[in-house]
Amino acid sequence: MKIAIVSTPFLPVPPRKYGGTELFLNALCEGLLENGDDVTLFATGDSRASARVRFYHREGLWPPDPMIELQHLGWALSQVADGDFDIVHVNSPAALSFQGFLGDTPVVHTLHHTRNANLSRYYHFFPEINFVAISHRQKAVLFGADEIPVIHHGLIPSDYRPSFKQGDYVLYLGRIAREKGTHCAIDAARMAKLPIKVAGEPHEDEKSYFAQEIKPRLELPGVDYVGEVGGEEKRALLRNAYALTFPIEWDEPFGLVMIEAMLSGTPVVGFKKGSAPEIVDEGVTGHLVSTGDVHALCQAIKKAHHIDRRNCRERAETRFSHRRMTREYRQLYDEVLRNREEARRRSA
Repeated sequence: MKIAIVSTPFLPVPPRKYGGTELFLNALCEGLLENGDDVTLFATGDSRASARVRFYHREGLWPPDPMIELQHLGWALSQVADGDFDIVHVNSPAALSFQGFLGDTPVVHTLHHTRNANLSRYYHFFPEINFVAISHRQKAVLFGADEIPVIHHGLIPSDYRPSFKQGDYVLYLGRIAREKGTHCAIDAARMAKLPIKVAGEPHEDEKSYFAQEIKPRLELPGVDYVGEVGGEEKRALLRNAYALTFPIEWDEPFGLVMIEAMLSGTPVVGFKKGSAPEIVDEGVTGHLVSTGDVHALCQAIKKAHHIDRRNCRERAETRFSHRRMTREYRQLYDEVLRNREEARRRSA
């Protein structure tokens, strides 16, 4: 199958550090190539994915700019229109406005955001688009009772070398933001009398939160701020941690860092919010507690040492490998193409 995958113009595939969408797309491209498919990735020129990469911008342009995104998408989908692709897989709402360029080439759109009233209205203008949710919670929030497929993300297990030896620090890894509960992670770890490493940076709109809530906590004993990390530095932090904290206070659509931790053999402790209850198997790959309850989070951290790290890795390989994810997307692509052929026959 000849597949066009359209990434963002903001970060390369795979990302050097931050970048959930780009990390997902790298795993999907690798899986499709392993399956024998012909994959063209429209991304940035500094991408290192194994797929054939075509680009307009030589490197990722961060922070996100909607005008840059429109420029990238317009160029990418005009190139797709001139090609002979069986299917095009997009990952940005703005891409849907260009679907008229594509004739009857089917479009699959993976959703990467939480509830947005304007986008929900916008999506109803595109009944021909094949939407995919990345968690059941995201689907419920965005589409309610409407039937769209849910395909959980997957990652490449061999990218994560696990450690089955219990670490000696709690890890917070991700964007530093109030909705991510960074302050809760630090407070709970200190209550549990365990050191915590904080890895990440705030986006521009969270700079005041960082200054007011996080910076004073970083000066407390046992709190080590390592900044934004990627590559082997990130993977080493994950596998050597005692536990990963994921105390989100918003409807996180997925949360790839949970899979990264589990594949590293590291259990996840966090709040029962967003997609977390779908990802964490209670007592097997981690513990989840009521949202906002820092004392309960502290207790969950304390008992994380009961999690068998080998079982944690094995469960993650079973549920969240890139091959499982690719198989489900490939089945969806086949179904979409069958539906197109049936529509063509009915039209004829």
